[in-house]
Amino acid sequence: MEPKKVFVGLDLGTESCGWAVTDQNYNVLKKSGKHLHGVRKFTEAEAAENRRIKRSGRRRLERRKFRINILQDLFNEEIIKKDPNFFIRLNNSFFNLKEKPKELGKYSLFNDKLYTDAQYYKEYKTIFHLRHHLMNSNEKEDIRLIYLACHNILKYRGNFLMKGISPDKKSSDFSYIIEQIQNLNIKLNDFLDDEIYSISVNEKKIEAILDVIKKTNSINDRVNKINKILNKQNDKQNKKIIELFIGKKVQFKDILLDDKYKDIDVPKIKFSEEKYEDDVEPILYELIGDAADAIHTAKKIYNWIMIKNFLKESNFISEAKVIEYNNHHRDLLDFKKFIRNNFDKEIYNDMFRKSEKQANNYVAYVKTNFVNNKKHYVSGCSYEDFLKTTKKLLKSFEERNNIDNKTQNKPSNLNEINWNLYIKIKERVENREFMPKQRVSTNGVLPYQLHLYELNTILDNASKHYKFLNRTDESGLTIKDKIEQLMTFRIPYYI
Repeated sequence: MEPKKVFVGLDLGTESCGWAVTDQNYNVLKKSGKHLHGVRKFTEAEAAENRRIKRSGRRRLERRKFRINILQDLFNEEIIKKDPNFFIRLNNSFFNLKEKPKELGKYSLFNDKLYTDAQYYKEYKTIFHLRHHLMNSNEKEDIRLIYLACHNILKYRGNFLMKGISPDKKSSDFSYIIEQIQNLNIKLNDFLDDEIYSISVNEKKIEAILDVIKKTNSINDRVNKINKILNKQNDKQNKKIIELFIGKKVQFKDILLDDKYKDIDVPKIKFSEEKYEDDVEPILYELIGDAADAIHTAKKIYNWIMIKNFLKESNFISEAKVIEYNNHHRDLLDFKKFIRNNFDKEIYNDMFRKSEKQANNYVAYVKTNFVNNKKHYVSGCSYEDFLKTTKKLLKSFEERNNIDNKTQNKPSNLNEINWNLYIKIKERVENREFMPKQRVSTNGVLPYQLHLYELNTILDNASKHYKFLNRTDESGLTIKDKIEQLMTFRIPYYI
């Protein structure tokens, strides 16, 4: 007897599988009195992105620890002469005081009779103050201070996306960015029959672009204003490229003009996202082939714009960060004085003492509060949320004093001090310069060359007084050379 022919139908979904058995006329068959159809449900499949991000994070931390361990080995002999317990204290600094061995003392860095952490932080408000000091010092500095500066630079060494940039170029030198924009036009047009991409810049236009980036909050407003500067308001394709290197999310298919890029694993790209360098950049050639060269060039342009916006008139990171710290301090004093002079004590406490969730005040912005002279960490808020709270306060001040934003004339009822404070704070808020912080996400755009320049300068100054830095081993390398190689070496992403 010939076996009966049947059809088996499957309906595969992300979290279920439906099935049915029919005859050749599509009638559902029965077995033991039951229809042969049903569905199996299971847990919905997850994309590999989350696992990849965590794996990349673990890999990055492991390599950071590896660099720090080697740096400690290189400094170990010299530091033991000065302070045998220095590295032990440093490596146990994350423990609670009660959990630390008593012989280490209560301080994490310095535990000398005449020099402790209290004196250190009084002398160097931030690690960038120390780096800036060591870059400009020709005196023999404490070897532990030199190690701490090197430790910080190697720990946060910057990205490796910009080749050819010189850290000692003056802020007004725009030759690098002009060359990169020309390269971007060429690389994109290589994939097309016609020369569609034609972004042209000069020094005047670049200065105007940097001014827009500095003073404009909304990324859409930035794009619109830069389109006008470059005369690309009605040019759809060039507008997409401008959006890309300004930091807006763009689809590959809109840049490379091919729908085959629509269904790749990462169909969209946004340089301002932290995951770009770790998760997208390493697999870019696998995703889009040689077209990745054009994307890398656009990323260089984005990085350069962000760097110039960060450094402003400074040439070095530590110099810019010290200026930012001083600006934050001055802004804070002005802001406190402004609120004290024009609002009641409750408003002052809401801004500088309140620790409630979603307060979006200064306490949340810096994520710390002092209660009974003790530091407490609190839930934080973003810079944008803090600026919104500040703008509401300024708006309340304007309404109470009948200030016309168009004319910006001083009301007769306001004294000169309060008016000047208001104008100064309002201008810095609108320019997004108000109370800058040291540790921000935009630090990630800084290339390693800027950090490397500071590292080499610090080591050059220190090597005049510490002979071990110039000592060579059987490989022919000095300790100074090894530290530089430790800074610049990259393990391939596939290892």
